[in-house]
Order: sequence, then structure tokens, then C-alpha cells
Amino acid sequence: MRFDPTGQNIAACSADRGISLWRTYPPNTNYGLLSTIHKAPVLDLQWSLASPLLYTVSADQTLAFTNLTTGRRVRRLRAHRGIINALDRTLAGGAGVELIATASDDGTVRVWEGGEEAGRSPSPCSRSGAR
Repeated sequence: MRFDPTGQNIAACSADRGISLWRTYPPNTNYGLLSTIHKAPVLDLQWSLASPLLYTVSADQTLAFTNLTTGRRVRRLRAHRGIINALDRTLAGGAGVELIATASDDGTVRVWEGGEEAGRSPSPCSRSGAR
């Protein structure tokens, strides 16, 4: 579960593949349910810092970009060879490029370019011996 960058909305993911969207303040209405974004449990999510996108990862080994204005998935990337457990995002440098990091049971972390037209991945970071 995550707050959006403004604190006005909350998104929650679940094992039933659903993503629920809620208003933070009363009457705390549930204003959206996205149920067709992934084919397996949704394990983590993050709101974009730069666009109306929600990034989600799943046990189906994919990273999805969903446009919250339309409710439609705009990009789905086969991101790893194992279940993807976590993701995070940041704005890189002064260029305003949003980066997304995904972590998987395959032992890798991958960094992706965010945004609707993006999705490119630099080389993966392999797991080291550090724990």
C-alpha cells in the first residue's frame, strides 16, 4: 500500500491480482479497482513522481505501467526470470528522468526508465555475497 506523491490518494495491491485506489480523506471513497493489469498476485506498487502512472510488479514476472487517467495498462515488461517482489522509483539527476528499480527471486535488481514511452533497461545488477 502506498500514498501518492500528494498524499491525497492511496493504492493497495493484493494477492487476488487487484489494485484498489482510495481517497485518503473522508469519505475515503474507493474510486477504482484495476483487476486486469497482471495475471498473478500483485506484490508491490509505486506512484510515478512525474506522470499519472502507477508502476506495479507481480508474481507473473512483469513490471506494468498503468495510466491512472484512463485506467489502462500502457506498458507491460517481462522484467525478470523470477517472481518480482519489490520496486522503487526516483527522479534521476537534474534531467527529470524517472528511474524504476525492480528486485526479483532470480537474484537480480534491474533499473528501468519510467514514463509512458519508456521501459528501457540498463544492464541488471547481480546479487552480491552481501546480505
